Amino acid sequence: MSTLFSLAALATVSVALVSCSEQTDTRASGSKQFKREIKYNKETILNFTSFEKHLIINGKTFAPVTGSPPYYLEIPGRNAIIFVTEPDPVSRATWHVYDFQSDSDTIVAGHDHLFGRAIGVVGDPKNRSWIDSSSSNELVVANRFNNTSAKYAIDLNQRKVTKVEVFVYGQDGSVTNHYVRSPE
Repeated sequence: MSTLFSLAALATVSVALVSCSEQTDTRASGSKQFKREIKYNKETILNFTSFEKHLIINGKTFAPVTGSPPYYLEIPGRNAIIFVTEPDPVSRATWHVYDFQSDSDTIVAGHDHLFGRAIGVVGDPKNRSWIDSSSSNELVVANRFNNTSAKYAIDLNQRKVTKVEVFVYGQDGSVTNHYVRSPE
């Protein structure tokens, strides 16, 4: 009897989760619109594992995206966003700079898995991703994880990371080590 009750409860929870299988958030950026969509895979729900997160921008689907809602950072002074896709934890991430003006996606081979995982994280200054600076052909993004932060200079024309600057912080928050390393 208890097995039958457990199966009935699991079926009820599964139906409730599957019926709430999508979450969308449509936002306007200039004259274009994009939406954030989270799609849940029935098999991953039943196995109680993570779900795949998607961004759908002007009808184009990007998945799986990393980070937390809204899964992207708006680039100041540009009608553009940056977000990260990562097929699995051991693959290199792909950084996407989506320009709404030209409706184009500039793809950059992600140098580091850490950037993007903290997009959307709030309330934790030691775990976050942000835009450090932006110009017409260069974007500098940054990520902090615990006592280390890194800044990545991206040449948008060459579609590659050109410089990585790393900062290590002591217990008091001061920089104890700083170095520039090769992007590869």
